[in-house]
Amino acid sequence: MAVFGVAVSVFLIVLIQSLFMGVRDSFGAMVEELPFDVWVAQDGTYDIERSTSILPGEYTESIADISGVKGAESILGRRVVIGTGDRQNLEFVIAFGSGEVLSQAGAKERATPASGEIVLSSRFARTIGAGTGEPVWIGERSFTIASIVPSSFSVLNMTDAKATFGLGDRINYIGVIVSESADASLVASRIDAKLSDANAIGRGAFADRSRAAIDSFSPVFGILMAVGFIVGASIISLTIYTSTIEKARDFGILKALGATRAYLYRIVTVQAFAVGLCGFALGTPVAYGAAQGIAEIVPEFTTIFNPLYVFGVLGIVLLMSGVSSLLPVHRISRVDPGTVFRA
Repeated sequence: MAVFGVAVSVFLIVLIQSLFMGVRDSFGAMVEELPFDVWVAQDGTYDIERSTSILPGEYTESIADISGVKGAESILGRRVVIGTGDRQNLEFVIAFGSGEVLSQAGAKERATPASGEIVLSSRFARTIGAGTGEPVWIGERSFTIASIVPSSFSVLNMTDAKATFGLGDRINYIGVIVSESADASLVASRIDAKLSDANAIGRGAFADRSRAAIDSFSPVFGILMAVGFIVGASIISLTIYTSTIEKARDFGILKALGATRAYLYRIVTVQAFAVGLCGFALGTPVAYGAAQGIAEIVPEFTTIFNPLYVFGVLGIVLLMSGVSSLLPVHRISRVDPGTVFRA
């Protein structure tokens, strides 16, 4: 029973942790997935998830002429509702000016879909139940699914995106590739100096800004994990405490035979750690399976099982076991060896 209780506790901790890390990683994953070293957005734009950026289209050519810039790509991107008729959801759709940067990076299929076509991310395709060759709608415009690829965003042809988004010759972002010999932060400074109403941001910083949105919920996840810890520690403590009371006479015999307190403490502590480790061994794979099932049923929820975090949970379990042994150990210290000789 104790092992099962600890397994439930470990299941909750591991599942909550993996979901939090998965959701956090999905915020900003689009920025890291693309090969741009620097992102240029409208001045005042904080991140790609919660802010809107509108730039003149000619800024792309202006940036391409800056020293240290290897290539610059016009980008249209925003969240739109995409549906199949009976099912629809929000998806981040991107369109690239020339697609040369992504083509050079081996992603030509995603860079330049034909007019009237869309490349859907596999996650979103599962969400709306769509397949290759089927039509989807963005507003009143219909697009044929050209392909489905593992990605955190979907892609339209630039001409279709301009007509759909209604931005005319304006764009949302500019992706910049920095020359091998140039420093990205220095290039960003040059862009800022040349374009007063634009802001150049490094890829890592831009992704972290997006993740700041989910980081604000970390205290909530922390409380949930703390509840799991308390539940697990309480179960181990109560179980071993009950076992200690039931075997008080046996501990009294050991004391009468000369067993030291350290020896008796070791018995209880080993028992507590054994229960904790067995619960960890049972709860972790169940949590992993549950997370995979959740991701299949609800594709928006991604999970990440980082071995380092799993070992971190193991550390929590060991701490849980150590804390839970304190109460039984206190009970042992009060066992009277004289109880052995009482009727």
